[in-house]
Amino acid sequence: MALPVGRGMFTLAVSKPLPTSPLSIPGVELTGRAPPKNSTVSLEHIEKPPNMVLWPQFHNGVAAGLRLSPNAMLDSTWILSNRPSPPLSTPASEDGSGPAHSRCSPQHAGLLLALGLSGHLSSLMDFELFDYLQDKHELTTVAVLLGITASRVGSMQRSIASILSIFLPPLLPFGSADMEISQTIQTAALTAMGLLYLGSGNRHLSEVMLREIAHVPGPELEFADDRESYSLSAGIALGMTTLGRGGDLPGMGDLRLVERLAVLILGGPKSQMLTGAAPNCPSHLILEPEVVNTHVTSPAATVALGLMYLKTNDSSVASRLDAPSTLYELDHIRPDFFILRMASRGLIMWSDVQPTQEWIDNHIPEIVQRHAFQSSDRMEGQSDPNIDYQTLSQAMVCISAGCCLAIGLRYAGTLDKQAHSVLMKNVRFLLTKMSSPASAEEVGKSCLEMCINVVVLSVAMVMSGSGDLEVLRIIRRLHARVTPPEVTYGGHMASHMALGFLFLGGCRYSLSRSNKAIACLYSAVFPLFPSSTTDTRYHLQALRHLYVLAAEPRVLVTRDVETGQATSVEVCVRGEREIKGRTPCIVPEWSSINEIEICSCDFWPIKLDLSGEENNMRQVLAKSGTVFVRRKTGERGGGGGEESLLVGPSSHSTSTPPAVSKESWSCLGKMRRKTTPC
Repeated sequence: MALPVGRGMFTLAVSKPLPTSPLSIPGVELTGRAPPKNSTVSLEHIEKPPNMVLWPQFHNGVAAGLRLSPNAMLDSTWILSNRPSPPLSTPASEDGSGPAHSRCSPQHAGLLLALGLSGHLSSLMDFELFDYLQDKHELTTVAVLLGITASRVGSMQRSIASILSIFLPPLLPFGSADMEISQTIQTAALTAMGLLYLGSGNRHLSEVMLREIAHVPGPELEFADDRESYSLSAGIALGMTTLGRGGDLPGMGDLRLVERLAVLILGGPKSQMLTGAAPNCPSHLILEPEVVNTHVTSPAATVALGLMYLKTNDSSVASRLDAPSTLYELDHIRPDFFILRMASRGLIMWSDVQPTQEWIDNHIPEIVQRHAFQSSDRMEGQSDPNIDYQTLSQAMVCISAGCCLAIGLRYAGTLDKQAHSVLMKNVRFLLTKMSSPASAEEVGKSCLEMCINVVVLSVAMVMSGSGDLEVLRIIRRLHARVTPPEVTYGGHMASHMALGFLFLGGCRYSLSRSNKAIACLYSAVFPLFPSSTTDTRYHLQALRHLYVLAAEPRVLVTRDVETGQATSVEVCVRGEREIKGRTPCIVPEWSSINEIEICSCDFWPIKLDLSGEENNMRQVLAKSGTVFVRRKTGERGGGGGEESLLVGPSSHSTSTPPAVSKESWSCLGKMRRKTTPC
């Protein structure tokens, strides 16, 4: 059930449907195989939790919609024609939907989100959007709110903001009629508002989002659920609204954003968070203490601070996220919070992130390095009763994983050799600890599993679109695990996302490092993955697909001008560094390339000048990724046809952009044949 998330990444923008043909969405396969004889196991006669397949079906619809190319000519007529037809009778279904939901389904909701991420949902008129929203289908509403803003990122369009405000009670005028809006819809609306006002520095929205991070549940019991994901979405929205602005926010000095976010991260009395706004209701079902509940607010505030000061290299703000150096302070911080703190610190100190083990070790406090993984000493009676070795061991792996995530975001899509090497070293270290019973017991298998997922995703982001064989082997090893109880639905989702990053868009796409791309990537790879298919406590599952806004076509293909067939030639790409290799290959970000030279002996030499900020040739290449070459008379070398798509070095060095090797495709094929439902 976790496969569709990765499938959507693998098949990103590979299809151009005809405007007259409907979209076929494959079903979610729920039949399993039981080892060792691979006997069939059906879930039809097995008791299962309600709504177990809603989110998998939603992800399945997203995967089907992401196949469609952004260049496909799809209008509102095509979108509405793919809407499910109402059945003759409308009894209550498994997802609790009644007659009002007869034209809505989780799969179509996922399709709407995919169309929004691809830019197609902007063709819907306002009355057509309201037609979807009035059905009051939860997943459809989530998809529409996120989809319409993904098509208009940073536009601050007032009509869209008005639609979003309907589903956000904090933005409604005082005295407005109370509406029953589910927590999931409000969570999606918060993130959607952040996308719409990306980088705007809007004061009112920033103040509201800061207040919602520490939102106290009112008398309604349902609003006490999934508080963490609601708070996180408010933090993401605040970070996106102030993205990369740092202290350059005119007219917002009195809000004291940094100081108040620090209270939400580190804890403190609520009096330091007063904004002059009265609570919605004086009565609450949950008795809140007089101090900030950091279990709810810390992840959201950490993400918000990291995005707000993205690439500013502000050391004074970054120091607030340093790991504490005393055992007392370490004991009062949840281990998984260290992952977010180190990642956000890396986003702030963007220029200081180095792909070395030394850089990672420098962020680990001395007391942690000295006492982590000392189980053998404890057995010999040499342990100190005043030291909690488990806390220190968990802090070590989580701090390392957070630094790896910072490296993954900093070098996303660069195919950097050093980043690949240090991240693979950390993956092997964690896998070794997982296989050791003493170390696994000391740290906790769940903690190790979370860190493994983070580091594997990080190395996959660095090598995105390359099909690197070494990374593929690690992912295949993780994918094959089924029986361990610590391997949850979220663990399989993480491994499938890593595989999707590695073969992003069929190895035609890679990841951008623009401010918008980093914000969306950070939201998509948030390290707390769901424990089950129905889990949205810490992170809204729909946000896992925001990576699409960070993906960009980066493959360079050469074609024979006479035959039109793809052919492999030697190419030299010059920019920040000189890269030599053979096409097809993944190239650095188009904005960093100054010149592309065809230097094959079998073809006439070509030099393409891409220097200058507004270079038309660069824009054409970024869109098509194709360079036409002419073969010299009498020359037969160089290869041609579709077979040349697999020609090229499998090395992942920074001096040679890797083509996807035949071994990688073979290994991927074996994974598909041996897939076990998760």
